[in-house]
Amino acid sequence: SMMSRLLNRNESDLTVQDENKYCLMCSSDLNKSDVYQRYRMCATCGFHYSMSARDRVNSIVDFESFKEINRNLVSVDPISFTSSVPYKETLYKDQKRTGITEAVLTGTCSIDGILCMIISFDFGFMGGSMGCAVGQKISLAIERAEKKRLPLLAIISGGGSRIQEGVLSLMQMAKTTIAVNRHNAKGLPFISVFSNPSTGQAFASFANLADITIAEPGAILGYNPIGTTQTKDNSPNFDQQTSESHLKHGLIDAIASRTELREVVSVILDLLQKEFTLNRTN
Repeated sequence: SMMSRLLNRNESDLTVQDENKYCLMCSSDLNKSDVYQRYRMCATCGFHYSMSARDRVNSIVDFESFKEINRNLVSVDPISFTSSVPYKETLYKDQKRTGITEAVLTGTCSIDGILCMIISFDFGFMGGSMGCAVGQKISLAIERAEKKRLPLLAIISGGGSRIQEGVLSLMQMAKTTIAVNRHNAKGLPFISVFSNPSTGQAFASFANLADITIAEPGAILGYNPIGTTQTKDNSPNFDQQTSESHLKHGLIDAIASRTELREVVSVILDLLQKEFTLNRTN
């Protein structure tokens, strides 16, 4: 499978500089590829690379329509977690490297002219894990969407538990679930997009309560963290947890690559609106 080919590839074959020059799967040149620059995917074989939360938002929303909310909400060290690297230091490093304050980006936007609340995870920020601030940002975004009667779009990437915050991290599952249920009770649409990887807390809580679930091709989905997904010979078994396997068993609604995601989401939002437009202009 694609994943095992990627795992078995000899690391010495590729230098760090080469990594973004040539595709990991088919070795085609990525430097001259517009598709790679815009969507972080290979135009030849369609392999999807990791994408930052902001790039992901920009690839799907109308130009300059995104307005971030609750940017100032950041994690503190609620249980004074002790390890070789202090939790606050890890947070600061990731904030500096990614340019965002927490593992999730929330805000209002329009997609093909339809107003929408968007929640986008960043796997690069502590593995997209759900701490108190992440749970709070998600809940506040969903509550605002409910008040303003906006549809909701969540793009999941990572979403495990943040062990540095202990049991407070696990509480975010219930908190976000309650917020989604209230949003749902108002009859407002909610779409989830699962990218690679979508596992753990986010997947097991609010993300799976969506009316429509879409996954990127070849993404790893599941309740288990990746490390615990092992077969008898201790090698990770990814085939059961791919988006293709989930689709085959009816656990998700569709698979859409990044190039077609904006179109798919805008059509769904249009169909689920109270007043839908008959003539769609491109």
